[in-house]
Formats: sequence, structure tokens, C-alpha cells
Amino acid sequence: MSDFTASGLVIGVLAMLFFTPGMFCKGILTISNEELTGGQKVLCFIPIVNIFKTEKEYWGKLWLISYSIIVMVLSIIAKFATWYFMHSNVTLNLVTTILVLVAVAFMFIANAIGVWTIIRDTDATSTGKAIFFSVLFPIGQYFVGSYVPTIVSKSQNKEATFNT
Repeated sequence: MSDFTASGLVIGVLAMLFFTPGMFCKGILTISNEELTGGQKVLCFIPIVNIFKTEKEYWGKLWLISYSIIVMVLSIIAKFATWYFMHSNVTLNLVTTILVLVAVAFMFIANAIGVWTIIRDTDATSTGKAIFFSVLFPIGQYFVGSYVPTIVSKSQNKEATFNT
């Protein structure tokens, strides 16, 4: 793999870890609060905290994505512990590798369900686009952060116009 490809991969992974969940959190907080303070905008881009804050704001409790993050962190800690302290135990290393892969799959499914739920609750797009955004959840998180607050405010303005 060339250096250019590797650096692009690292930039993409960092964007998936920091930027898209931050936009996701910013979008949910904008829907519920209308205006965000500077402190809220900063909190939106702190990893893991932003997802907990988003779930508390939208669902009122910790939800599937938070649990998947906790399982992912614990499985990675277990993998590094077995790799560092018990590197000669092949069976245990295989089990922890499988555990990490299951945690990654659980995290993918949880994020896809979270993006699907928010997009369908707000009626932001058609079903086909919602499926696309759910399967490619980083793009869906960016969509929720960038476009859903505008769509929700426009639909609220329409409802206010027709209700008066």
C-alpha cells in the first residue's frame, strides 16, 4: 500500500471517528434546541460523549449505539490485554479477535438502526435514501447533522402556517 493510500485511509477513519458523529450530535441538538451555544458545539465533537449526549437528547436514555460503544471498548481492551499479557495463548487470542469482530458488527448494526430511526422519524427522505444512509451510516450521520435540522424546521413552519 502506498503512503498516499495509507494516509487517505487514516484521514477517512479519523473523519468517521470524529467528524460524522459530531455532525450527528449537532443535528440532533439543533432539532431540539434551535440554537447551540459554543460549549454545546464543542461537546458535539468530543468522541463517545457526543453519542451519549445525542441518545439522552433524542431517546431520553442511553440506547443501542451507546451499548455498542461500551461493548466495543471492552472487547478492544480484552484483545489488547490478551495480546500483551498472554500472546502465546492462541485460543484466547482467537476468541478475543472474534469478540472484537462481533462488537464491530454490533456497532455497525446499532449505528445503522440509529440513523434509520432518526431519518424515518423526521420524514427527511424517501425510503430508498433512508436505507442508503443507514447502510452507509457515516454518510447518514453527516446527513442528519447537515440537512435534517433544516428539513425539520421547514416542516414545522409549514405546519404552523396551515394550523393558523
